[in-house]
Amino acid sequence: MSDSNRTELNPNENFDAQRLSEDIESGEVNPPEPNFEKDYQKAQEFAVSSESVSENKDDDPLATGNPKNFAEMAKKVNITRDESV
Repeated sequence: MSDSNRTELNPNENFDAQRLSEDIESGEVNPPEPNFEKDYQKAQEFAVSSESVSENKDDDPLATGNPKNFAEMAKKVNITRDESV
């Protein structure tokens, strides 16, 4: 398949993407310019450090799988449930 006729419908693209592709090819619309600095800064907001992940592992029953931690969690739940009654 040649790249010369890219305006053929692609079943995996939505209508808006197809229109944008056609408009860029015809010169009606300029292609979007990537802003790597802005993208990098945005990615840093979502990044999670290994320290923050490992902070609560000793207390988190789901992370450790330790039955004693589950028992402690159940006690805390029962205490708060009894206090609210």
